[in-house]
Amino acid sequence: MTMYTVLNVLHSYVNKDLNTIRTLENSALFFVPVVNLDGFTEIGRAYKGTGKLEKIRKNRHKYAG
Repeated sequence: MTMYTVLNVLHSYVNKDLNTIRTLENSALFFVPVVNLDGFTEIGRAYKGTGKLEKIRKNRHKYAG
């Protein structure tokens, strides 16, 4: 999703889309790629099962609190 959004913003800017140009002039956009794909996948799997976003550690042990 991040790459699609980045490409969409760049494409809109190059093609002089006024809404995109105004947005870029008046704000800062930060795009953060997924760095931990395994963790992202595990959180998504847990969300599908429970419907809640859970805090999952790198070793996949759940937080006590």
